[in-house]
Amino acid sequence: MVDSSVRFYEWQVSALVRKDYYTQEHICSVPKKFTVEGFAGEKSSTIIMRVKINDDSVKEYGNAKEIITEITLYENQPFIDLQYYLKNKEKTFCVESGHFVFPINLKNPQVNINKLGCVINPAVDIIEGGNHNLYCCENWVDITDGEKGMAVIPFDTQLFSIGSSGIVNCRREYVSEEPTLMFNAFNNSYGCNFPQWMGGDYSFRYRLIPHLGDWKQGNIAKLAFESVTPPLVGFWDGHKSKDNLPISNDLIKELNGMEILSFKQAEKTDGLILRLREINGKKHVVKLSFNRDFESISRCDLLERIKDRPFEQNREIQFETRPFEIHSFYLRTD
Repeated sequence: MVDSSVRFYEWQVSALVRKDYYTQEHICSVPKKFTVEGFAGEKSSTIIMRVKINDDSVKEYGNAKEIITEITLYENQPFIDLQYYLKNKEKTFCVESGHFVFPINLKNPQVNINKLGCVINPAVDIIEGGNHNLYCCENWVDITDGEKGMAVIPFDTQLFSIGSSGIVNCRREYVSEEPTLMFNAFNNSYGCNFPQWMGGDYSFRYRLIPHLGDWKQGNIAKLAFESVTPPLVGFWDGHKSKDNLPISNDLIKELNGMEILSFKQAEKTDGLILRLREINGKKHVVKLSFNRDFESISRCDLLERIKDRPFEQNREIQFETRPFEIHSFYLRTD
């Protein structure tokens, strides 16, 4: 029996700890002389900015040889899309981290983070002793002063810090800093999450949603859910499907502050399972009206076991929800 661990000393020290690593002063390389071009579509317009980089930051410190930024504005949408491309990024022996930085011009800001199906305020909702240098969001982060705000959806970079880089740092209490969101695109400091040598071509997407009021008034949860879960389009040949799903796609008239987590055939094949989640952080009464009659509608658990007696109505139901609560319903079709 082995009673001690084996350390691959040479690999561990040389590759991870970087043996004989020299002290590196902080450098700031700002690309200049961007070229700009624009394209106007039927419902949107895009600005594309490009810049070549050939200074010491490329070979010595692992910078990209070219950076491309695309900014897209839409005619009837309340958001702006950004896409960044890093072309031919060099690998480097240096410890590095790359961030996309969004400074928000607000005084007395409050940060709200969409995390694990709910929304938290890191100043009050994180357990004592938790790390406040680095956070991870599910779909979006919002900063507001109560009158106006900005939500950011990082499609590809859920790790972020507020005010300064949080990589390889730990702070056990919340400290109010400048409302600057720094989304970590890559780093080679955490070898368990990222490759040790970052090189090649990369692209990163963000969506900015300015709004009045807080995230609830800005309807951010709904906009973010629609952004990260685009609709799936299929073909129907006019015949009843083998899954016995309703012919009409418009099953529910109004969701009333809820989002659909799942809509599928029941495992027993005698009905449908509808699973909803409250998204606005409010306790309220939900009224659901369906566009067809069911044999019965009952609450069920995650294993599709019916929990209580069916609702009195088979086309319209009412129930009370708590903030971010999940509800499952068994809709019998025969």
